[in-house]
Amino acid sequence: MKRIIFLVSVVFFITGCSDDPVGLSMDECGILGGDNSTCADCAGTPNGSAVEDCGGVCNGSNASCSDSYIFIAGEGNFYNPGSGSLTYINESGDVTILPDLGSTVHAVEVYQDILLVSVNGDQKILVYTISNLGLEFNMEISTEGQSPRDIYVIGDKAYFPTWDSDWYVYPTIPGYIKVLDLNTFQITESIEVGIMPEGMMYKDGYLWVANSGESSVSKINLSATNEIVEYEVGEGPQYLTVLGGDIYIARTEYEGWNISGYGASKISGEDILIEAHTSLAGAACGGFIATMDNKVYRSYDGGIAVIDEDLQISPSTRIGSFTQSEVNAVEVLGGKAYFAITDFTTMGEVYILNTNGTIESNYSVGIGAGDFAVWSNQN
Repeated sequence: MKRIIFLVSVVFFITGCSDDPVGLSMDECGILGGDNSTCADCAGTPNGSAVEDCGGVCNGSNASCSDSYIFIAGEGNFYNPGSGSLTYINESGDVTILPDLGSTVHAVEVYQDILLVSVNGDQKILVYTISNLGLEFNMEISTEGQSPRDIYVIGDKAYFPTWDSDWYVYPTIPGYIKVLDLNTFQITESIEVGIMPEGMMYKDGYLWVANSGESSVSKINLSATNEIVEYEVGEGPQYLTVLGGDIYIARTEYEGWNISGYGASKISGEDILIEAHTSLAGAACGGFIATMDNKVYRSYDGGIAVIDEDLQISPSTRIGSFTQSEVNAVEVLGGKAYFAITDFTTMGEVYILNTNGTIESNYSVGIGAGDFAVWSNQN
């Protein structure tokens, strides 16, 4: 009897305390009885090095995504309603065109990871979500029967001028600055300004608005939007910029639908300087002005050139040499000049120039290219 008990104890000792159950082995991840899944890479290889790229592609090249984009509004072919487009260009230079977004896609603006797109002829704002994979349509916002123009973001609000949608009415009545809350995407305010409001600029708590259908610039106190000061600056103010506390304004004068001349103005404290320029000082749809490299540049002879404090153009400083009638818009972003070139029927091109006037890149984009915005991934 004692011998039998001893044998049972020995068997229990051998089988009951084993670290390796019968038939099981260690996998490549160091898991007893494992299936190699706990240390497998995205291709299923244990302890492998393959990883998903930002587009979710295993061992991909990141070609499907980008940490930065350039956005370009394309007004489209004026003889083909609804042909407005949106172009975006990734950091590798790949171009994507979203066609037929509406009539006259006028402006683009970025707020955080949101892209706002104004569609002038259809009285709406389109809202997209931006990620490193590109764009995803979010919503459409009616602009209350008014045609939206440029978009300017200050804090968590977007400001955009609107004109009456009737071509024969808007040159005769005041326009509005509408305020879009970027938390709720509701239009919360409509501020009456001058005729055909166009370019905007923010300085010291005030929104400055160029009323291109008359001779005034409106200065709106954003803390009390009923407080508006008007400055008479000469006919056809279009766009504004600031340097050293002074406000510089590019002007384009019209007789009917025809351009009759160009000019610039400067508001310096309570003093206003008004200067006429030659017929070379404009672009296809008006006059550009911006600050770059601590200088004020104005559109001139198919490019842009410095204007001094007396508003005189310096031809020797010109950057860019394009066909004057095809320069639809110019914008300074990140210290570089972006030129939108178009014939409004078949061609849209973008050229990016540095401060030396060297073309760093160019792209074929939607017809009627006219406004720019850039986005960088902050995540």
